[in-house]
Amino acid sequence: MSSSSHNNSQLASSSVLDALSSNSSLFSANSSSSSSSSSSVSNSSSSSSSSSSSSNSSSSFSSVSAELKELLNSKYLDISNSSFKRTIQISKVIIEEENKEERAKVERETQRRKELEERVKTELMAMQRAQEEKAAQLQREKLEQEMKQKQLQEEQMQINAQKMQVEISRKQSEEERVKAELELKKNSERMEQLRTEIEKAKAEFKSAWRNKKRHGN
Repeated sequence: MSSSSHNNSQLASSSVLDALSSNSSLFSANSSSSSSSSSSVSNSSSSSSSSSSSSNSSSSFSSVSAELKELLNSKYLDISNSSFKRTIQISKVIIEEENKEERAKVERETQRRKELEERVKTELMAMQRAQEEKAAQLQREKLEQEMKQKQLQEEQMQINAQKMQVEISRKQSEEERVKAELELKKNSERMEQLRTEIEKAKAEFKSAWRNKKRHGN
């Protein structure tokens, strides 16, 4: 029974060592100590950061660590053997490197998505500001045009009023004078209405301008 158990232990030892030595890209086959084996794995991890060997190393880590996990759980494993102690240390390094690489991938992907979301958010805000500024500019231009039209109307009404006053002074008949005065009164009321509309347009223009400055800040 003892002989059979010993043979099984040797078989498990041989299987683990074969799994490790079969992957020469992770560590040197002629390593003779724990420190040299760890250094070899560390060098393999450093080289895996390059774009050409990253996928190969990740694949090797996955296949070897899966095999090691199964073998290390074997009931025939004799951990008193010095070579197995070294084997366990190397396997732990391999598994840790694999986990480290997976965490790094997740962190890079998370960071990439975060940067993409921030860029999209910034672009949307810029588009919204541009639309608001364009709308405000169109509103200002509309109000300015209305003010100019009302000012021209007011100037024309003043000219007409002056003409009527000259005409009244020339009227010989009282009836014609009264009629002209009524026309002048209507003209004055119209001028007053135009002034009110101009003041209202100015107030709207100032309000729109203040809103633009507030949004701009």
